[in-house]
Amino acid sequence: MAEPLFVNVGPVRRTLRDIADGLDTAESLFAEIGAFVKSQIDIRTAMGVDKNERPFTPYSAAYALFREESGRSTTPNLFFTGSMMSAMTYEATARQARIFFMNTTDPSGVANPLKAYYLNEDRNFFGMSEGDVNKIVEMTERYIGRIIGD
Repeated sequence: MAEPLFVNVGPVRRTLRDIADGLDTAESLFAEIGAFVKSQIDIRTAMGVDKNERPFTPYSAAYALFREESGRSTTPNLFFTGSMMSAMTYEATARQARIFFMNTTDPSGVANPLKAYYLNEDRNFFGMSEGDVNKIVEMTERYIGRIIGD
C-alpha cells in the first residue's frame, strides 16, 4: 500500500505573501514602467510613427506649405514648438504608473492636454505597442523575481 503524500503549503503561502507585499510597495516598478512608456512615445513620435510603428498620416498640403515656409520639417513628427511633448510626464505610485500631459499651454495658448487629445485622434501616438506591453511584462517578472529571490 502506498504511503500518503503530504504537501506543505507553508512555503508557497510565504512566497505568495512576499509577492503580495512586494506589489503593495511597487512604486519603483511603476516608476520604471512610466519612464519606459514615456520614452517609447517620445522616440516613436520623433520618428513620425504611431504606437503600432505605422508612419503618421501626412500633413495636408496647406499645413505642409505653412511648415515649410516656417522653416520646419514637412514630415509629421508632432514637434512644432515642443510644448506639447515637453508637457508629457508620468507619475508612479505603489499601484500604478500614469502617463499624462501636464495642464500647460503652448505658445498660441492652446492647452497641451487638449492638443494631445486631438492630435492622437489622427496620429495615434499616445499609447503602447504590443512590444511595449511585452517589455512591461518582462520588467514585472524581473521585479517579482527579485522579491522571491530568483
